[in-house]
Amino acid sequence: MLTGGGSLARRVLVSILVLGLLAAPVSAVFAQGMIMGPVSATQHPALGLILADANGMTLYTWEGDTALTSNCYDDCARAWPPLLVDEATAAGVMSMMMGGFGAAQRSDGSYQVTYSGWPFYDFSRDTAPGDALGVGLRGFGALWSVVSLDPMMMEGH
Repeated sequence: MLTGGGSLARRVLVSILVLGLLAAPVSAVFAQGMIMGPVSATQHPALGLILADANGMTLYTWEGDTALTSNCYDDCARAWPPLLVDEATAAGVMSMMMGGFGAAQRSDGSYQVTYSGWPFYDFSRDTAPGDALGVGLRGFGALWSVVSLDPMMMEGH
């Protein structure tokens, strides 16, 4: 599924390149750090170009989820807070599905940002932008990964 690079990251990169991100040059979009509202691209010194939230905090995906369904609640969601948006933002994101980004409604009624249906999370132990302490952890029974947008970092994955 999602293992620090893999096919999801390739689909993200291809979607970004193909769509041109609302007609903006890709280099300008990356320079601004913006991809889709609450999600941005950020350069990490060890991981390359990865996805981050609007505050620059590293975003993660979890192999314990299924497409469009978060399985991370209670203790899991306290350790790995879901990237949530309000209902209006979720409706806008779902109607655009810009580059595969979307939002899925969680069982608690909140809306979580997704890419190709896979929910995004922050990590509670990451305390500053650029922290990526959750990479490779197997918390709550499954692997946590970042989505790398750096083609050089994806080689061999």
